[in-house]
Amino acid sequence: MKKSFFALASLAALMISSCTQDIELTSDTENDGKLQVTASIDQVKTRATNSEWEADDQIGISCADKGIDNVLYTSQTTSGDFTATEDVAIHIKGNDTYNFTAYYPYSSEVSAANASISFNVVDPNNQYAPVEQPTVDFLFAEASAGRKSPQVNFQFAHKMSKIQLTFKDSEGSIGVQYKNDDTDTDNDYTIEYQLSNIATSGSFNTTTGAVEAGEATSFLKSTANIDEAVSFIVPSFAAGNTEAIQINVTVTQGDVVDNYKGTITPALQPGSQYNYELDLKYGAVLTVGGSITGWTQNTDSSSDFGATNDVAPDTPEPAHVTAVGDYLLSDGSILAAAKLDDNNKGNVVAVVFYVPTGDELTEGLFPKTNGLAIALKNANAEATAAGDKRFGSSNKANFSVLYNGFDSDDTNKPADWESVKQYVQAAEFTGNNVYPTIMKGYANTKTWQLVNTQQGYYTSSEDASTGETTYTFTSATNECDKMISYLNTWTTNNEVTGCEWYLPSYAELKAIQDNYQTIKTSITNAGGSLAQYELDSDGKVQADMFYWSSSQRSAANVWVCAMNEISDAANSHTSRNSSSKGGWFRFAIAF
Repeated sequence: MKKSFFALASLAALMISSCTQDIELTSDTENDGKLQVTASIDQVKTRATNSEWEADDQIGISCADKGIDNVLYTSQTTSGDFTATEDVAIHIKGNDTYNFTAYYPYSSEVSAANASISFNVVDPNNQYAPVEQPTVDFLFAEASAGRKSPQVNFQFAHKMSKIQLTFKDSEGSIGVQYKNDDTDTDNDYTIEYQLSNIATSGSFNTTTGAVEAGEATSFLKSTANIDEAVSFIVPSFAAGNTEAIQINVTVTQGDVVDNYKGTITPALQPGSQYNYELDLKYGAVLTVGGSITGWTQNTDSSSDFGATNDVAPDTPEPAHVTAVGDYLLSDGSILAAAKLDDNNKGNVVAVVFYVPTGDELTEGLFPKTNGLAIALKNANAEATAAGDKRFGSSNKANFSVLYNGFDSDDTNKPADWESVKQYVQAAEFTGNNVYPTIMKGYANTKTWQLVNTQQGYYTSSEDASTGETTYTFTSATNECDKMISYLNTWTTNNEVTGCEWYLPSYAELKAIQDNYQTIKTSITNAGGSLAQYELDSDGKVQADMFYWSSSQRSAANVWVCAMNEISDAANSHTSRNSSSKGGWFRFAIAF
């Protein structure tokens, strides 16, 4: 009996998007037009890392033109024949021929909207585990089939690259014969090797089969035995790798330790295997090829691996973990604070002041979620008159009614309301004496920009007899005109690739205050400054001695910060258009 596709909640979206019904997902017990799947790798029915497919190997099949995404098929035997699982199979109902794509290994997280799989071939300690190779040996194939000929034969191709090393000790000329002997444990040895300046992470696109490698600044390490080949799968480079990979080898036998250092430069093309036979002796290392079905073999005769007995292997630094005080560069990359020098100082645009520990930046609707950074100087650093340091020329816009006002007003609603309303709904309006604690600077700034663009704000009134609330739009061109003007100028003069400047919230300024010394030191070292202002005798902020935040306290006031601890009784806020109390604009950026 046909099982309704709509009963399968996890696949409902697929059927909705496929309105023509030329291809269906229905019960696997129906045979009419049922897709019959066989899979091979480079014309041979072999698995990615072993000699054949294994039972329960899983692939994902899609037909993008018909909205069929990531349907799970499983190998029941080692023959390379795959069948649908979960009682759902692809059935071809139309008379045309349709294109299908498939990838291995299957991931339930893949969808049309999320087609890439992120990976790392090493563990957190940069240790490579051969047993995990199948999980990163990504395969991809395309094939066509129709209702009359529903047999689809996927010819899978490897999309990663493979490096194979075989260590030799042909002469024993370095003083120790590296041969483990069960009868003489004193001669037992260990070989530890490490590859540096190599990409170990990246992403695999299940729609196109493309692998995008991460930065080639990491390293991997493992162990080996003499005359036994060791291999590891690493990200491929579509344009070819040109970076030399450093190899460090340490052989230990009893009290004797021998070290070797050299380089190899494999092109790391998709589906290619690069074989190196490394003879542990003085002089050049021989490089020969081998043969493993399913991989294109490459013998690299340009290896520059020289053995030395008196040089300890370099220990590469682990991949840098972004920290408070690091630098954001104009190309959007991060520079460790300790790496700042005269050559890169000119590229610094901001200093990291916050690194998330969870999803707080996603929840705060930031466009980038790796961290937040603060500019090296004030945007209005040259201003002298108090009027030049006002937030705006007026102070009537009220965030608490802004969302309902625009949402119910077709006349004044912005054309892009559907894309910006999330920011307006999230914007901060705390009320009296409630200090903001959530990082919402980007959402606040987007809301201020909306007020400026639409040139107006809303007031609300409630009908006492009906309880209905009416929202009235009031035109205004100057609600946040000073802040927006400084932000636009700053953005134009300080472009950062892929990032967007905004006015930080009070909680974000407080995060800078809490790490003031670290952040100030980094800003100063990069040629900027970050003042910490004195409070008045009542512990309150003084005129011209605070930083504006984007967090609204009331229709008239926003929260401000002096980078100094105030008492709970001293409200850290001021009117946006005060003629006697101006402040500084220090913009932030998410990366």
